[in-house]
Amino acid sequence: MSSLFGGVISGVVTGAVLGFMFFYLHGGTLDQVLLVMIGSLGLSALLAGALLFSRARKLQGDRPLSSAIVLSYSLPMLAAQLTSVILAKSDIWILGGFRSVEDVAVYGAAVQLITVVAVPAMMIQSILSSTISELFSKDEMARLESVMRVSASVVFIPVFFVTVLLIGWGGSLLSLIFGEFYSQGAPVLAILCIPRLVASILGSNASLLMMTNHQRTAANIMFIGATVQITLALLLTSFYGIYGLAFAVAGGSLFTFALMYYKVRRTLKIQPCMTLTPWRLLREIADVRRRGRRDEAQE
Repeated sequence: MSSLFGGVISGVVTGAVLGFMFFYLHGGTLDQVLLVMIGSLGLSALLAGALLFSRARKLQGDRPLSSAIVLSYSLPMLAAQLTSVILAKSDIWILGGFRSVEDVAVYGAAVQLITVVAVPAMMIQSILSSTISELFSKDEMARLESVMRVSASVVFIPVFFVTVLLIGWGGSLLSLIFGEFYSQGAPVLAILCIPRLVASILGSNASLLMMTNHQRTAANIMFIGATVQITLALLLTSFYGIYGLAFAVAGGSLFTFALMYYKVRRTLKIQPCMTLTPWRLLREIADVRRRGRRDEAQE
């Protein structure tokens, strides 16, 4: 359900309305497109809220949840999500304030292509959150560690090969997809690949903190990391242009990932990073499957 209301419904509604406008109304203005997108997001949020409210009432039990308790969990998550959204766009905004439109176009093309590296992690995280919450509530920390290590290893494999492809042939890919002018963004692409690769090695530590009652810690780390990244971006972009900005984004991201990993190790006492050896990975997978079969037998 979280994946369904996390963008699928709004995307389908937006696509359907824009398709209707294109075929029957012969297009539309930018204001109309924005209104359609806002309306589809609002509809998705209303449906998700209604469904969540109906299901939450069934889970209240003898002691109903108060609004203060719900907000204590949801507000830090909201803060972390808002920080992430702002951080994702801040580099383009900063570059636009210091450099030419051409530099913004080259950097933007590299950023668009780098999103391919994040796809495996996004797919795993969409199904991992409920598992983390369930295992943590049962105090099955050993199994939680196995699940996190297996998921990190599964994410690392495609991320590694895509990173090698983008670093080795980034210029050619940029030229093929966007045009010859954008091939000069290859160094930016290579720099931005590094934190994505490191994140796949360290594991989904942000989700791990969010789903184990450490959402305030995750939100604080996101805010600190955003401050570091934006500060570096402001300092380096004015002197070194798109390459300085790329190093600032990579440095801020690596700082955030390292701090998340440190907090997981210190607070949860588990190892969330990928398994470095194939036989260890096979052992972790076998352990997860064995524990899963045991739980099914007990149920």
